[in-house]
Amino acid sequence: SSLGSSRFQINCVATEHLSLYAAMFEPMLETISGWLTYVAESVPSLQEPNEPLQSQETLTKEGMEGLLSSLKFPLSYGHQEFKEHWPHTPHEANLVIQSLHDLARALFGAREDDAVVASFLEKRGLSLLVEALLAKSTPEIIRAQAWQSLCLILLNVEEDVFQRLIIGRELDVLWSGEPDLRIEENRMNFVSCLKTVSMRIDVETLPFLMTDSDIPILRVAMAYTAHEEALLRTQARNAMLTLFSKMKMGEEQLLRTALEMAKSRLPTPLCTLLWQNWANMAQAAKNRNAPALQKWAFREEDLWDHLAELIKLDITDVTQMVCGVIVGSLVWKLGSLTPTDVGVNHWSAPFVNSDDFDSEPMMAVPPPGA
Repeated sequence: SSLGSSRFQINCVATEHLSLYAAMFEPMLETISGWLTYVAESVPSLQEPNEPLQSQETLTKEGMEGLLSSLKFPLSYGHQEFKEHWPHTPHEANLVIQSLHDLARALFGAREDDAVVASFLEKRGLSLLVEALLAKSTPEIIRAQAWQSLCLILLNVEEDVFQRLIIGRELDVLWSGEPDLRIEENRMNFVSCLKTVSMRIDVETLPFLMTDSDIPILRVAMAYTAHEEALLRTQARNAMLTLFSKMKMGEEQLLRTALEMAKSRLPTPLCTLLWQNWANMAQAAKNRNAPALQKWAFREEDLWDHLAELIKLDITDVTQMVCGVIVGSLVWKLGSLTPTDVGVNHWSAPFVNSDDFDSEPMMAVPPPGA
């Protein structure tokens, strides 16, 4: 009986305290709730649209100009002075994403509407995308849509429009810049754009790829020919081979510049990749790891196929580079397969350029006893 009475008293006290706390915090909660409601009603950017965002089916010249104007400041992530115009809420970001989507689709659907295309070219619409892709502060969701829109534009515009985009040199800024490619999807879209340009460009337009003594798009393609990711590696190699095939029919100066770039940039990564494959195959065989051995054997075969495709280009300098520099340098590695009294590991020998061999890449073999 006394225990039940004690529990009753405790419950009564607890109820009184809860009522007291509720009375104390109720005005505060009402104030916070009212403030949030006021902000949501007063700031349009915080309000969710009553209806889903609608895509534009067709676009006029005026519509294209308005679309580009609406994207100019929201995509200006490379300019801090325009920071107030950047999307600051999910709804604003969704509007920018929808506009980027509409931009790509408008150009795809405007094959016969010269006014729309002319407006895009005149306003240098491609520069808006390139600037957003190169800016470090661009939100990832907007960056992803910008890549997708750029891919669609390069793939679907008319041939004459595509050549005019190349002549405008807006893409040179992208190839020469440092876009954020840490995410796999961005890397895929970047190399996809590179491949599309190499496949669609005319021989007559090739000189517009060259800036001073450099060909930025070719330099980027070469950098990905030995990439770890198979799909990126394959697309980059196809792009490079296609460019060389077209350059054979183009200006001599352009081909000469491309060949100089190839001789200075290709041997080291490709040879190193093959040596790494051999070392990994040897390690897999030592560990009796059949799946790993098969993996690296396929990688080796893939690289040999690429070297064969380079020779099939039937360009004398490229053939000499492959046979005389790459394959010739690999012969040095065969020394590691023969018995020797010297504990020299040729597999890990560095690959350097030596002035004693006309600056051709050669393997630096350590002296006996090193």
